[in-house]
Amino acid sequence: MQEAFDGNTLRKVKTLRKSGKEHKLYDAHCPGLAIRVYASGRASWSIVTRDWKATIADVESFSADDLPDLREMVRTARRMKADGRDAGAFVKAFVDSRSVAAAEAEANAVSGIGERWEQARDQYLRELLLTNAKDTHRTYRSALGVVAGSVLEKDFEPLHGKPIASITRDDIIRVKKKIRERGKAKGPDGNLRQANLSLMAMKGFFGWQMGREGNPLTANPAADVPPEKSHRKGKDSKGDGEAKALRAMMQEEIGMLVLGLDRCQNAPARAGVMLQLLTGQRRMTVCEARKAAFVDHPDYGIVWRLEDKTRAWRSLPLPPLARQCVEVAELMGRSDNVYLLPQQRASRDGSWDGHINERTYSDVILQMRRAGGTLNGIPLKISTHDLRTAFTTAMSPTMHKYKIGERRLGEKDMEMITHEDEGRKGSAWKIYNRDPYLEVKFKILSEWEYFVLEGLDMARRKLGIAA
Repeated sequence: MQEAFDGNTLRKVKTLRKSGKEHKLYDAHCPGLAIRVYASGRASWSIVTRDWKATIADVESFSADDLPDLREMVRTARRMKADGRDAGAFVKAFVDSRSVAAAEAEANAVSGIGERWEQARDQYLRELLLTNAKDTHRTYRSALGVVAGSVLEKDFEPLHGKPIASITRDDIIRVKKKIRERGKAKGPDGNLRQANLSLMAMKGFFGWQMGREGNPLTANPAADVPPEKSHRKGKDSKGDGEAKALRAMMQEEIGMLVLGLDRCQNAPARAGVMLQLLTGQRRMTVCEARKAAFVDHPDYGIVWRLEDKTRAWRSLPLPPLARQCVEVAELMGRSDNVYLLPQQRASRDGSWDGHINERTYSDVILQMRRAGGTLNGIPLKISTHDLRTAFTTAMSPTMHKYKIGERRLGEKDMEMITHEDEGRKGSAWKIYNRDPYLEVKFKILSEWEYFVLEGLDMARRKLGIAA
């Protein structure tokens, strides 16, 4: 029996179900779409063609309003079948999602034609590692909920297992909302920074995804999702723990950290943390530093020659305390290892040729934050990254005091120490010449070292410890 399916058809089916006989109704507008009525009284939407019979769902699952989508689904399923693909996953996904586009994306993922969230995300992180610092990769890996067992992993459940082509703006908002809801107990701004960091990471991922060959997305679902806004009336609201946590380390807190290093039993890690503090570098820059990068200099004692991922060089002349950190580390190092801070445990393959594990390095500060530690009770949850921030925050306002030639420096010139190469590359000869960049950097780092030692004196006085 063939007819144009509509609401009257479904009312007719109700009557046919009471007949105790089998019936088949075929849609005149969509070859293959049928309703089957069984002698038992059950009725189902079905796909019925000469070479394919498949049940879609019970007839109650869809109404006359769903007929346009049902017809589109059947046409798509038949094309898949003609291409030799298993359309079963597509039909099932359509019943679950009520969306032909989402169902097709699911079917593509099942058949290996399309990627799911986890596959594309992991590829993004692999490429990120090739072009960015390891700390950047680690931050994005955490922010995208990759770390197994983490709270963020659960926050990303709206994306778990989902085909890339099916991810929508609402999915992104749901992730952001789960992160914020988890922080409710911390106050109105709870987990605000985490939510915005994860949103930034998702925007980065989908921006990358949109540029990939064969990208199935028609638009970036995260592009216009707004960041979370603070509920604080002012950035410095008194008594707001979150506001305190957003600031840089104060001088006395820097001193407390240095004081805590004296209690650290892991001497190489202690030297590494101190070297990072005194030079304003990233954690991995210190962990991966090679002994050959520290060059003797007639005027400055030691110059640290750093290479970044673009093979651009910058040189840091080390003031006395930073130089002492390098010398101590070299004494504790191993002659068969090229790193200033060699690995402290054998690798799985039994080798010992790597550098210190960054987690071991971070544990030094983590121990200070625990009960009895010199950083315990400080609102700011200090990590290795805060050492770099402290240097930049304290020294940027002083840059105007220095000149290179006739040019007076500004705050942006701080980058010559933290991550720039003064606009020049591969200039090894500069280390051995009276380069004005070396001279001014030595002055800046020396002033910072004095600031750190002043903080140490402040911490000692607070705790009643003799110098």
